[in-house]
Amino acid sequence: MLPFGVSCRRAAPPQPPPPVPVPIERAKAQIESLLATQRVTLLAHPHFGDLIEPVRAVYAARDHELLWTKAGLATPQTRAIVAFLGAIADRGLDPAHYDAGAWPARFAAAKSGTLDSRAELDLAFTVTVMRLASDLHGGRVESKEVELAIEVGSGPIDLAALVSQLGASGDAAKQLTTIEPAYSGYQRLIAALRQYRAMDQDAEGIVISEVKVVEPGSEYRDLPKLVMLLRELGDLPPGEIPDADSTLYAGPIVEAVKRFQARHGIDADGRIGPATFRAINTPLSWRVRQIELTLERWRWAPRRFDRPPIIVNLPEFALRGFDREGRPAVEMRVVVGHALRTPTPVLNGTIDRIVFQ
Repeated sequence: MLPFGVSCRRAAPPQPPPPVPVPIERAKAQIESLLATQRVTLLAHPHFGDLIEPVRAVYAARDHELLWTKAGLATPQTRAIVAFLGAIADRGLDPAHYDAGAWPARFAAAKSGTLDSRAELDLAFTVTVMRLASDLHGGRVESKEVELAIEVGSGPIDLAALVSQLGASGDAAKQLTTIEPAYSGYQRLIAALRQYRAMDQDAEGIVISEVKVVEPGSEYRDLPKLVMLLRELGDLPPGEIPDADSTLYAGPIVEAVKRFQARHGIDADGRIGPATFRAINTPLSWRVRQIELTLERWRWAPRRFDRPPIIVNLPEFALRGFDREGRPAVEMRVVVGHALRTPTPVLNGTIDRIVFQ
């Protein structure tokens, strides 16, 4: 027992020590040396002279403080962008162009590296993020190289400001997506690219034999292969399963071919002729490449319109006018030129009046 008048009080729990502040790492001499050479050997594409001004601006604004690591550890923003790069092929871009597979190991080794090595890593990643942002915003190919009379994207992008924002962003990966085209067609193509890559593996080497024409209701010996391709492409719904041994071209298979024809700009009459044979026997690996190139073209498209746009899709021979909600309101066929001899010019501008004759 305690003596009378003595109270029992619990001792206060020990307080955790205050957090040790992360030292600020600056590497002015190393960064300025790399800026002077405009080359960083860490990268597969080491020269960055085209980005010298925005890269210099980033480090000048920070007094040469490293952006992507703290005490040798990759920041959350860095890890988010590295993960984004790891899936960059889903956007039709080449991972090798951004050293996508090398960054996890490079940042893992930064903890035990010297300040100079971390500075080189930091600058290399800054260059890579700028290349990525530029490509996502306006594409890898400059419009002047393909004679396009359009203002790519929404005009120039302030790469220095963007990189600085990414380095402090709560969701760097999401912020990168905001500089991509906001069109629904672009997002659908990203999903289609993943789908077609998977289908290419499943249907690799499947080719149907070509005959003059296959009419609905006739026999076709390669019908099982045709069914397999139509099911893989999504034109034949899973619930519509014809007899595996049948060679009769009829019923749901004809309807599936019509859907395939409509998607490929072929008269959807269900007759399998030369155009349909060519389209269905086109390797899916080529379709994958077409999607990749189309994603690049989407990045050239203007981002803002003062009024609802009218857009001509040259390969489709189609014109569409959109309402203020971005939905197609008018659609019609158009005549276009020959790609090699008399190509239709690609341009953007303002329509003052429309004359119907």
